[in-house]
Amino acid sequence: MLKKSLIFIFILLACSSYSLAQKKDNSLFKIAVPEKNWTLEVSLPGFFVTRNAVSPDNQSGRLDAEIESEGFRLTIMWVKTVEKGTSKELRDLASNKLKQTPIEKDGFAPSEYKDFPMLEYLVKEFRGVKLNQKHYNAYIAKDGVWIDFHLSKVEFKPGDEKRFFALLDSVKFVETKP
Repeated sequence: MLKKSLIFIFILLACSSYSLAQKKDNSLFKIAVPEKNWTLEVSLPGFFVTRNAVSPDNQSGRLDAEIESEGFRLTIMWVKTVEKGTSKELRDLASNKLKQTPIEKDGFAPSEYKDFPMLEYLVKEFRGVKLNQKHYNAYIAKDGVWIDFHLSKVEFKPGDEKRFFALLDSVKFVETKP
Protein backbone atom coordinates (compact mmCIF):
# COMPACT_ATOMS: atom_id res chain seq x y z
CA MET A 1 0.00 0.00 0.00
CA LEU A 2 2.82 2.42 0.89
CA LYS A 3 4.57 1.54 -2.34
CA LYS A 4 1.43 2.32 -4.39
CA SER A 5 0.99 5.62 -2.53
CA LEU A 6 4.59 6.60 -3.22
CA ILE A 7 4.24 5.73 -6.90
CA PHE A 8 1.02 7.77 -7.10
CA ILE A 9 2.70 10.77 -5.40
CA PHE A 10 5.71 10.46 -7.72
CA ILE A 11 3.47 10.41 -10.81
CA LEU A 12 1.45 13.34 -9.48
CA LEU A 13 4.62 15.38 -8.85
CA ALA A 14 6.04 14.47 -12.24
CA CYS A 15 2.86 15.54 -14.00
CA SER A 16 2.58 18.80 -12.11
CA SER A 17 6.22 19.71 -12.73
CA TYR A 18 5.76 18.86 -16.43
CA SER A 19 2.68 21.08 -16.50
CA LEU A 20 4.59 23.95 -14.87
CA ALA A 21 7.47 23.50 -17.30
CA GLN A 22 5.06 23.68 -20.22
CA LYS A 23 3.57 26.95 -18.96
CA LYS A 24 6.82 28.71 -18.10
CA ASP A 25 8.38 30.64 -21.00
CA ASN A 26 11.91 31.72 -20.15
CA SER A 27 12.07 33.75 -23.35
CA LEU A 28 9.14 36.00 -22.45
CA PHE A 29 10.24 39.50 -21.48
CA LYS A 30 8.05 42.17 -19.96
CA ILE A 31 8.72 45.85 -20.39
CA ALA A 32 6.81 47.95 -17.89
CA VAL A 33 6.47 51.64 -18.62
CA PRO A 34 6.06 53.59 -15.37
CA GLU A 35 2.66 55.21 -14.86
CA LYS A 36 1.04 53.19 -17.66
CA ASN A 37 -1.61 50.56 -17.09
CA TRP A 38 -0.07 48.12 -19.56
CA THR A 39 3.06 46.05 -19.98
CA LEU A 40 4.68 45.20 -23.29
CA GLU A 41 5.42 41.49 -23.60
CA VAL A 42 7.69 40.01 -26.25
CA SER A 43 9.16 36.55 -26.73
CA LEU A 44 12.92 36.45 -27.40
CA PRO A 45 13.87 32.79 -27.75
CA GLY A 46 17.61 32.30 -28.01
CA PHE A 47 18.40 35.91 -27.11
CA PHE A 48 20.60 36.87 -24.18
CA VAL A 49 19.37 40.12 -22.60
CA THR A 50 22.29 42.42 -21.77
CA ARG A 51 20.25 45.38 -20.55
CA ASN A 52 16.68 46.07 -19.48
CA ALA A 53 16.66 49.51 -17.89
CA VAL A 54 14.48 52.52 -17.26
CA SER A 55 15.97 56.03 -17.14
CA PRO A 56 16.20 57.67 -13.70
CA ASP A 57 13.39 60.08 -14.62
CA ASN A 58 11.11 57.20 -15.80
CA GLN A 59 10.71 58.86 -19.21
CA SER A 60 12.47 56.26 -21.35
CA GLY A 61 13.79 52.75 -21.33
CA ARG A 62 15.82 50.28 -23.30
CA LEU A 63 16.16 46.54 -23.67
CA ASP A 64 19.26 45.19 -25.44
CA ALA A 65 19.57 41.54 -26.39
CA GLU A 66 21.71 39.46 -28.71
CA ILE A 67 22.43 36.09 -30.15
CA GLU A 68 26.15 36.72 -30.44
CA SER A 69 26.99 33.43 -32.16
CA GLU A 70 24.55 34.25 -35.00
CA GLY A 71 25.20 38.00 -35.26
CA PHE A 72 21.73 39.14 -34.15
CA ARG A 73 21.40 42.33 -32.11
CA LEU A 74 18.09 43.62 -30.80
CA THR A 75 17.20 46.91 -29.16
CA ILE A 76 13.73 47.82 -27.95
CA MET A 77 13.61 51.49 -26.98
CA TRP A 78 10.66 53.42 -25.61
CA VAL A 79 10.16 57.04 -24.72
CA LYS A 80 7.24 58.94 -23.25
CA THR A 81 6.26 61.90 -25.36
CA VAL A 82 3.80 64.74 -25.20
CA GLU A 83 3.60 64.68 -28.97
CA LYS A 84 0.68 62.70 -30.30
CA GLY A 85 0.97 60.62 -33.40
CA THR A 86 0.38 57.29 -35.01
CA SER A 87 2.81 54.44 -35.46
CA LYS A 88 3.14 55.36 -39.15
CA GLU A 89 3.97 58.96 -38.25
CA LEU A 90 6.61 57.69 -35.84
CA ARG A 91 8.08 55.55 -38.62
CA ASP A 92 8.14 58.55 -40.97
CA LEU A 93 9.88 60.68 -38.35
CA ALA A 94 12.48 57.94 -37.79
CA SER A 95 12.90 57.56 -41.55
CA ASN A 96 13.75 61.24 -41.96
CA LYS A 97 16.34 61.02 -39.17
CA LEU A 98 17.90 57.79 -40.51
CA LYS A 99 18.20 59.30 -44.01
CA GLN A 100 20.39 62.06 -42.52
CA THR A 101 22.98 59.68 -41.07
CA PRO A 102 26.21 59.34 -43.08
CA ILE A 103 26.05 55.53 -43.26
CA GLU A 104 25.25 54.27 -46.75
CA LYS A 105 22.03 52.26 -46.72
CA ASP A 106 21.04 50.01 -49.60
CA GLY A 107 17.39 49.21 -50.17
CA PHE A 108 16.21 51.79 -47.63
CA ALA A 109 12.43 51.49 -47.71
CA PRO A 110 9.34 51.79 -45.58
CA SER A 111 7.18 48.70 -45.38
CA GLU A 112 4.39 47.16 -43.32
CA TYR A 113 4.17 43.89 -41.44
CA LYS A 114 0.69 43.23 -40.10
CA ASP A 115 -0.02 46.28 -37.88
CA PHE A 116 3.63 47.35 -37.70
CA PRO A 117 4.97 50.21 -39.82
CA MET A 118 8.58 49.30 -40.59
CA LEU A 119 11.83 50.45 -42.12
CA GLU A 120 14.44 48.14 -43.55
CA TYR A 121 17.84 48.59 -45.12
CA LEU A 122 21.19 46.92 -45.67
CA VAL A 123 24.62 48.24 -44.69
CA LYS A 124 27.04 46.45 -47.00
CA GLU A 125 30.15 47.88 -45.39
CA PHE A 126 31.20 50.32 -42.73
CA ARG A 127 34.62 51.99 -42.62
CA GLY A 128 35.98 49.50 -45.10
CA VAL A 129 34.71 46.42 -43.25
CA LYS A 130 32.25 44.25 -45.16
CA LEU A 131 29.22 43.62 -42.96
CA ASN A 132 26.22 42.77 -45.11
CA GLN A 133 24.23 43.92 -42.05
CA LYS A 134 20.47 43.95 -42.46
CA HIS A 135 18.42 46.29 -40.28
CA TYR A 136 14.72 46.07 -39.46
CA ASN A 137 12.86 48.65 -37.40
CA ALA A 138 9.21 48.41 -36.37
CA TYR A 139 7.32 51.20 -34.65
CA ILE A 140 4.46 51.50 -32.19
CA ALA A 141 2.89 54.67 -30.81
CA LYS A 142 0.68 53.83 -27.84
CA ASP A 143 -0.80 55.97 -25.10
CA GLY A 144 1.87 58.70 -25.29
CA VAL A 145 4.74 56.22 -25.61
CA TRP A 146 6.85 55.70 -28.73
CA ILE A 147 8.41 52.26 -29.12
CA ASP A 148 11.13 51.27 -31.61
CA PHE A 149 12.08 47.63 -32.20
CA HIS A 150 15.44 47.43 -33.99
CA LEU A 151 16.95 44.12 -35.09
CA SER A 152 20.19 43.91 -37.02
CA LYS A 153 21.98 40.86 -38.40
CA VAL A 154 25.53 40.77 -39.76
CA GLU A 155 26.26 38.44 -42.66
CA PHE A 156 22.57 38.51 -43.50
CA LYS A 157 21.17 35.67 -45.56
CA PRO A 158 17.64 35.23 -46.92
CA GLY A 159 15.54 33.60 -44.21
CA ASP A 160 17.22 35.46 -41.32
CA GLU A 161 14.31 37.92 -41.32
CA LYS A 162 12.04 35.17 -39.96
CA ARG A 163 13.42 35.77 -36.47
CA PHE A 164 12.33 39.42 -36.56
CA PHE A 165 8.85 38.62 -37.81
CA ALA A 166 8.44 35.92 -35.14
CA LEU A 167 9.46 38.50 -32.55
CA LEU A 168 6.83 40.94 -33.86
CA ASP A 169 4.22 38.16 -33.91
CA SER A 170 4.83 37.67 -30.17
CA VAL A 171 4.35 41.34 -29.21
CA LYS A 172 1.35 42.00 -27.02
CA PHE A 173 0.18 44.57 -24.53
CA VAL A 174 -1.15 43.24 -21.26
CA GLU A 175 -3.34 45.43 -19.07
CA THR A 176 -2.01 45.91 -15.54
CA LYS A 177 -3.42 47.44 -12.40
CA PRO A 178 -2.87 51.21 -12.21
